Amino acid sequence: MRTFSTKVARLLAVSTLTAAALGATTAAHADSATIVQAGCPRDGRLGPNYVCTSLSNGAVFHNKMDDGNFIAIHSSYEKRGGGRITAKLGYSHRGNERWGGWHDYSAGQSRMEEDRNYDFAFLCEPTIGLLKVDGQGMFQTPMASC
Repeated sequence: MRTFSTKVARLLAVSTLTAAALGATTAAHADSATIVQAGCPRDGRLGPNYVCTSLSNGAVFHNKMDDGNFIAIHSSYEKRGGGRITAKLGYSHRGNERWGGWHDYSAGQSRMEEDRNYDFAFLCEPTIGLLKVDGQGMFQTPMASC
């Protein structure tokens, strides 16, 4: 199990990549509030293996990266407005879904779920980030692949 500080460092790295892809001038100015307010590009592509979908009250992000020991698969949701929701994050690979647990989100909150795959070919396998909101349905990102 990864430590909290490792997860925070990984989330910061993901946020920095997002900011760079959105045209931020320096990583020092990248924070999750700025990223959510900026939204996603129209095509949802932030970079290789990094995609997102803008929603009315937030954004869903999905990416894969080579950690050196495994492929890290991340799905995250950042809520910027609206009322409290209960949702879970996951991803789909060739029709098979993997999910994290249910969590409550209020405006200004975010969460990232991580999965690992030890087959390095998985980096280029097509995956889709998923957000299932209780009572509202499922939302997804575009496909992430090399």
